[in-house]
Amino acid sequence: MPLSPESFRRLLQGRPVVLAPMEDVTDAVFRRICRELGAELCVTEFVNVEGLLRGCKTARRKLALSAGDQPTAIQIYGANPERLAEAARVAEQAGPAFLDINCGCWVPKIAGRGAGAGWLRDPEAMVAMARLVVRTVSLPVTVKTRIGWGPESHMPIVDLARRLEDAGVAALTIHCRTAQMGHSGAADWSWAARAREVVSIPVVVNGDIKTADDAARALQETGCAGVMVG
Repeated sequence: MPLSPESFRRLLQGRPVVLAPMEDVTDAVFRRICRELGAELCVTEFVNVEGLLRGCKTARRKLALSAGDQPTAIQIYGANPERLAEAARVAEQAGPAFLDINCGCWVPKIAGRGAGAGWLRDPEAMVAMARLVVRTVSLPVTVKTRIGWGPESHMPIVDLARRLEDAGVAALTIHCRTAQMGHSGAADWSWAARAREVVSIPVVVNGDIKTADDAARALQETGCAGVMVG
């Protein structure tokens, strides 16, 4: 069920544990299991906007949300702003709690084509894309991204967080590695803390949260609104 901006903020005030979107993992059955084990908010597998707009069965299947599968966000990804906005309109009709834009997938076949973390190569275009999607739908829109493309001497995430808030994004999830790091090296949670300090929207921290102790420590160290696992 779509959330109003006020309901969305209330949801994140409890510093929830969020199940990350993971392709071929976070289907409806897996989400139900994780919800029973304490996940307070779930995100679908990512949905390719081109497949969705062509009517691909796999993409359409990912939009199916049951009454008990809430609150759940639908995550979309693509490299074309107008197609992302059009797909967001389609996804909205499935009744998710909110929509999430994937700007963090580092896999070469995704990022190399300008989707996912590929948006980090052009933060200005990323912000413009997010603004277009926000204006296209009526429910909250969030962004999941990384601290930068890498190996920048100064990571863009802090300024990017501020600009995404100005674009109307309702919340931000930060995987605290660069795109070029993939899953290697250690996630630097301090970047989530720095981003949180400059925005009023909720920031969710992600990366290297593998245990309950990790989650508690990430919240304590960053002051973020929640933790995303996966």
